[in-house]
Amino acid sequence: MLDKTKGPEPIHYPANPKHFEFDAEVADIFDNMAQRSIPMYDEARRISVAVVMEHITPKLRAGQQVDILDVGCSTNTFFKTLWDYNGTDYDKEIQNIRAVAIDPSLHMTDKAAAKVPAVFTLCRSIQDIPRLNLKFDVINMAYVMQFVPRSQRMSAFMALSVALKPGGILIFSAKETVPQPYAVVLARQYIQFRLENGYTIEEIEAKTLALQDAMWTDTQSATLTCLYSYSFVAHQELCRWMQFSTIVATKQG
Repeated sequence: MLDKTKGPEPIHYPANPKHFEFDAEVADIFDNMAQRSIPMYDEARRISVAVVMEHITPKLRAGQQVDILDVGCSTNTFFKTLWDYNGTDYDKEIQNIRAVAIDPSLHMTDKAAAKVPAVFTLCRSIQDIPRLNLKFDVINMAYVMQFVPRSQRMSAFMALSVALKPGGILIFSAKETVPQPYAVVLARQYIQFRLENGYTIEEIEAKTLALQDAMWTDTQSATLTCLYSYSFVAHQELCRWMQFSTIVATKQG
């Protein structure tokens, strides 16, 4: 349910109070919602794109094709930032870059395709990545793995590893589980962050309830263990805000 009558920002309550879904209503306000609920959302993406460009520029200068995949692309904001970085119109391809975006929500991919028409955007899940029959130089995956059920987590990491070329990089952003005694303090700080960005306490409580059966966070150490298990031999944290982090990891080869 969307309520636009009580302030400058839209107030959203999940359609299913017990299970959060990326439905049409969420897709309509996703960019606004993400900027106000994910700390350093814009800054982490700008840093990620800068690192991606550092990685691919030698290949582009040599006239080689570069393949980039955004997993869980939402509304294609990652590729919009990449296009902005290169000063390219959104309906025109960047020379020698093949950009592919996937998201399991058709409502999201409709928005994504409209935002950056030059990107090949598909309604697909992580498990569908091998069916793309492509190998990528870069994979971006921002705040997605936490929505993958734990029973599917290992196959998701395997799909990322198989699809990434040796020497390729994975940009991985996530909300993380925080160990005690810090969890309570950081949870309070995150509530305060959202309140300062126009969320109401009722809205926060409703989304927290709905996400209990839709989001499963891990510690960063657990994530790194998975990455090492699937041939990611190096990693570097690019930025962090308390329990939110962005890392870059390189596939062995």
